[in-house]
Amino acid sequence: MIFKQKTQPITISNRLLQGTTVTGTIQSEGDFRIDGTIEGNIKIKGKLVIGPEGLVKGTVECASAKIEGNLTGDIMADDIVHLLAQSIVKGNIYTSRIIMEEGAIFNGQCIMKSNVSKKQVTEQEESLSV
Repeated sequence: MIFKQKTQPITISNRLLQGTTVTGTIQSEGDFRIDGTIEGNIKIKGKLVIGPEGLVKGTVECASAKIEGNLTGDIMADDIVHLLAQSIVKGNIYTSRIIMEEGAIFNGQCIMKSNVSKKQVTEQEESLSV
């Protein structure tokens, strides 16, 4: 009898640990958790988690985001952005769904759309500047 081995899809998960600072652009096909500092843009196809000690200064593009730390810059999420109670976000949020816990600090605009794209963000920014 021949047994066929089940193959699991490969889940790509990346992590930047506390005490680590990265300057530059981050790109990933999977999920990314930040407990350190990133100064630069992030473009990932998975879920972004900014931990309680995490700090991001730059533009973020992702499928979804859960923010517990600090983000200074715009975030574009295809699905959902979840701001936990101790999060601080200074920038615009472009998403189709948002959860904001009591105590979260958010200074910016939230643009709610389905399937947010960079082109839509640019068009929205141009219309706001008129």
